[in-house]
Amino acid sequence: MVKKYGNRVVLDGVDFDVLRGECLVILGKSGSGKSVTLRQLNGLEKPEGGTVTFDGIEISSLEERELFPLREHTKMSEAEIADTVRRKLAMVNLKDVERKAPSDLSGGMRKRAA
Repeated sequence: MVKKYGNRVVLDGVDFDVLRGECLVILGKSGSGKSVTLRQLNGLEKPEGGTVTFDGIEISSLEERELFPLREHTKMSEAEIADTVRRKLAMVNLKDVERKAPSDLSGGMRKRAA
């Protein structure tokens, strides 16, 4: 993965695999790219280079709407999905943000949503 903010390169050449059932810890000093890595893994940010693949699906190329596994892996109606999303966001004190894009959320809000 590669991620830049302006001229600042935060990630360059990050490459790793996580096997099903495996636990992963990301360690590093402040500003080393830990949170950026997590945001790319959960689809909140897209890499400028490289790919993010989960369970054989390249999520780094998916549109935001396609990133919701409730649509892909359940038979829930759109109303049920919307209700589930509202309840889950409320659990992390993010009421009334379900229609906002990740880019419209603060950094702390993004972390809670993730």
